[in-house]
Amino acid sequence: MVVDLCREKPLVLYAFTTDEQLAKRIAENTSSGGMCINDTVMQMGVDTLPFGGVGSSGMGAYHGKASFDTFTHKKSCLIRNFAAIGEKLGSGRYPPYTDGKLSFITTLMRKRNGPSLKYLPHLIAFALGAGVAYGIATWQKMSSEQI
Repeated sequence: MVVDLCREKPLVLYAFTTDEQLAKRIAENTSSGGMCINDTVMQMGVDTLPFGGVGSSGMGAYHGKASFDTFTHKKSCLIRNFAAIGEKLGSGRYPPYTDGKLSFITTLMRKRNGPSLKYLPHLIAFALGAGVAYGIATWQKMSSEQI
């Protein structure tokens, strides 16, 4: 197969074929910075497609948002104050470590999941039903008072 003849990680891989399955196989079984099927350099004209290499052909991607992401670094920053209440509550973080402190630290470090939305449709249906029942009861009460 011709794919065997290409460099390990080219900057761009150009393939010319009318066979869609072959094009798909080439795309899935090769690693390159970019790929263009049945054309050359047209991918450079589409500014939403990142352009850049992988491995020995280069690192990073350029064009549009990809350029911004390549040349920026998202830096995390935590600023902790030393308020007395916070220090007292967090004193379990400091040595000497007892079994209780280790349990406390383990609890703090455990990945916590947010509230489950699994039963939200049921809760909405219940709330709507309760609202309709309240509305009917109120309407009946108002109707009986008018008679």
